[in-house]
Amino acid sequence: MPDGGRITIETANKWIDEAGARQHDMPPGQYLSLCVSDTGTGMSADLLAKVFEPFFTTKPLGEGTGLGLSMVYGFARQSGGQVRIYSAVGEGTTVCLYLPRHYGEAGEDRRRQTACRGRTGRPGRDGADRRRRALGAHAGHRGP
Repeated sequence: MPDGGRITIETANKWIDEAGARQHDMPPGQYLSLCVSDTGTGMSADLLAKVFEPFFTTKPLGEGTGLGLSMVYGFARQSGGQVRIYSAVGEGTTVCLYLPRHYGEAGEDRRRQTACRGRTGRPGRDGADRRRRALGAHAGHRGP
């Protein structure tokens, strides 16, 4: 938002019915939605079609990797949810993340919080190596 503006963050419980599920490519059911809206410059349809592509960025060279929205999309889909983006030039942008509602007690099944494809990780350990492998995988390369 080069000229300033307003950012709004909203959360809600949503029920996605059969029609909505087909429209948004997700199973019907209850979801938590997290939406972030701005009153910025908005995006054209051409730009909007590319925002979830890995390494796509509108920023000048060296000022962004273009991984942010593609990682949000991957996280949402791997979690059984979805992410949607709505925008119009001159009217701003809204990004909504839909995550399946959890039907248990808080803190239940902590193993799922730290497991990643059968492996557990330690924060801060081998972070640079993991980043290199992740970036290489996005570029079509395999890590060592």
